[in-house]
Amino acid sequence: MNTKDFFDLFKLNILKNSRIYLLLIVWFVVFAYIPFFVKLLPLFFISYLADIQKNLPQTDYLVIPLRALMFIFWVLSSVLFIELHNRFKNLKKRRSSYNFTSNSWNKDWIYNGRPKLLANPVALRINSSRAGCILKKYVWKNFEMKFKLQFCHPLAENLGIIFRAQDLENYFMVEIIKDGSNKLLVKPHIRYQGMWEYIKEETIINENAPDSFQIILTVKDLEVNLSIDSNNNFNWTLPTHVDINLIESGIREKKIVRENEVEQGFGAPINFLPNIDFRDSYGMIGFRANLVQGADIIGLSIKSI
Repeated sequence: MNTKDFFDLFKLNILKNSRIYLLLIVWFVVFAYIPFFVKLLPLFFISYLADIQKNLPQTDYLVIPLRALMFIFWVLSSVLFIELHNRFKNLKKRRSSYNFTSNSWNKDWIYNGRPKLLANPVALRINSSRAGCILKKYVWKNFEMKFKLQFCHPLAENLGIIFRAQDLENYFMVEIIKDGSNKLLVKPHIRYQGMWEYIKEETIINENAPDSFQIILTVKDLEVNLSIDSNNNFNWTLPTHVDINLIESGIREKKIVRENEVEQGFGAPINFLPNIDFRDSYGMIGFRANLVQGADIIGLSIKSI
């Protein structure tokens, strides 16, 4: 483990892990002041309680507060231990390289829908997988991904490439689209708490786009570069926030309901923009294709950069 990996291990984002900072502070305070409380509790409690219940020994007055203090201490210790255990486990999932094989498919990937393994040649078919299909065993931050993409669905030729995924509900994605006029488009997405924010697509090939391409996706820090057949590039700087007011219909419907509640005097309107807390962190990679979309992934390889 190098120095950078060590500091990344304890890098806590504000939205998701501020409670850990608070728990850590409280943990140290409780730990440091146990002897202090042991000395002061007799002064504060024994004389007062002895006047009320003289038939109890003085040592009994310390039992309940000390047990409560120790209970808080061990609860905080357990929460912090679990958090650190998860971080060390994620550190072990970092890998310098990966090559897709038939043996790794069932044990290393998680998905919804109908992705499946193909043979001759070995390939991963992504089809009817709305949430996505991601490699759960390893995580990357800066990496280069290579594969051959071959569209396979006759109705819609689309494939999303997922990266920095925390789970199937939170990740970045670039979607490659071959439209009805044989143009090739690239459309960035942010999946946030299971919902989508779309960003305007960019045309990569204006006409006569083929059905298969050699893809190279490079992600380094906050910069994303997608190379198609070595000479058609798409660049994207990862955004800092997600606009939940313009997100997919699910949140808009909730927003309408929420606004009606506000008009009736309940709560406050939804008008904030959440920070994307997985923007600059390690995450899983994968693919995604909607119900009538699909493509084959051939010769997938990933390496750290």
